[in-house]
Amino acid sequence: MFAKLLPSLALTGAVALGCACSGPGNAPAETYYEKYVDLGDADSLAKVEMAAHLVPTPQQLAWQQWELTAFIHFTVNTFSGKEWGDGRESPDLFFPTAIDTDQWVEVLKDAGFRMVMLTAKHHDGFCLWPTETTEHSVRNSRWMDGKGDAVAMLRASCDKYGMKMGLYVSPWD
Repeated sequence: MFAKLLPSLALTGAVALGCACSGPGNAPAETYYEKYVDLGDADSLAKVEMAAHLVPTPQQLAWQQWELTAFIHFTVNTFSGKEWGDGRESPDLFFPTAIDTDQWVEVLKDAGFRMVMLTAKHHDGFCLWPTETTEHSVRNSRWMDGKGDAVAMLRASCDKYGMKMGLYVSPWD
């Protein structure tokens, strides 16, 4: 076991020593790399050094600066009593009686959130918008006589309150 750990320990020590010995007076100008550095099993200390100088892309930095993102998981299983569905649930199970997306977004904004992610389609395939690509959507539910669109409602609320919005759409089903 020690023989397997030895290369990792040596590499860790070399990186630590390199960091300790590098200073403003004896180091060349730093080079930074965006996104990632591919590290294979037999890569060199130079690649490890590159990996130590990764910086986020402007988009990744913006994401981090938003700090708080709410994730809303609201779907047919909200009404089925199951943690996960399997795609055989009746769309009629989805029957909210009082959706107030303005209230959702206003509360989130007041709490300091800057973005909301809605699970628009989870692994069971139920879509919160009235799509024609599947029967497993709000279009075939009793809710608002099949004309409801939770995605559009949340989008309108996010626009109203200046909240960023994203969608989670599972590719699993």
